[in-house]
Amino acid sequence: YQRRVRDGSRYNGELAGRQVSTMARSCIRDVLAEQCKLERVLYTTKNAPTFESLVRGSGVGHSGSFDDRLSCGSTMRCWASMFFSAGQIQVDFLYTLVSGGLWQQILGNPNMVASHILGNSTPASDTVGAFCRWRVGASLELLKAQLVHEDSIEQLPRVFFCSMSWVRTGGETEECQDHEFALVKRRGEGGKLQFQLIQGYVAGDGFDGFGLVGWQASGHRFASHVGFDLGELSAFVEGLCRFSNNKLWDVQNHNVMFGRGEASFDGHMYWPSFSFHELGDESIVGHGERPMSDQLRYQRRYFEQRLLASSCILP
Repeated sequence: YQRRVRDGSRYNGELAGRQVSTMARSCIRDVLAEQCKLERVLYTTKNAPTFESLVRGSGVGHSGSFDDRLSCGSTMRCWASMFFSAGQIQVDFLYTLVSGGLWQQILGNPNMVASHILGNSTPASDTVGAFCRWRVGASLELLKAQLVHEDSIEQLPRVFFCSMSWVRTGGETEECQDHEFALVKRRGEGGKLQFQLIQGYVAGDGFDGFGLVGWQASGHRFASHVGFDLGELSAFVEGLCRFSNNKLWDVQNHNVMFGRGEASFDGHMYWPSFSFHELGDESIVGHGERPMSDQLRYQRRYFEQRLLASSCILP
């Protein structure tokens, strides 16, 4: 009898876990579908606001959760807010979700820690650089394993938040930069694996920044909201590996991946870092509501009415 009780408890626990996972996948699937519809409408509508401005003006969540600056972090926080309840949409929660929080930033960015403690012209530069590249390589292997893993349809979509940074070394002044983005893994038509790169980018080096819709409409190799296949994923991961292995900054490589080259680092030695974490089931279904996604759905329907009124056909 006691064994049956233990087995029953274990079964109920596993069943509850599967139910939570199913709910989380359904939530992610719904949000991604709404995101694609909204992007298409905003791209088609003349003088439409940006995705980020719609999120900031929604009135959902804590008033300080989003800033006006166009950047990768701003786009990621706006996009991530679509998955959560109003109580979760606050600065600390979104920062921890997208960037991993303070300790993750410290542990995941040994390049910046070393630069702060030792300076970027330390005699141990080669040793620090070798350690940083080893750390990035190990993290990329873990990410690649998750991306190519043969998940069942019930386990998809999956969302991976990624953070990379680089510190220029050997110069008189320290210069560092970071970039945050997300990779979505899902099943497309016919059950084939598809991947999507979610990002924005801050202005700099003589070019304008862009938000999520600007990125998706850019025509860049990895920009389409329809996604790309395993072959293109391999090319993207190869670019990340070059970021890990190179000692000198490669403008072309960064531009191929993200549509911006960071020309101020061109030809300079640098220390890289990279970390990632997955959007967990417990975060998504903790409250069972998605007011930001709902609000954006209302906005999307409004713009659809405008398009219909102007006899504009959606692509």
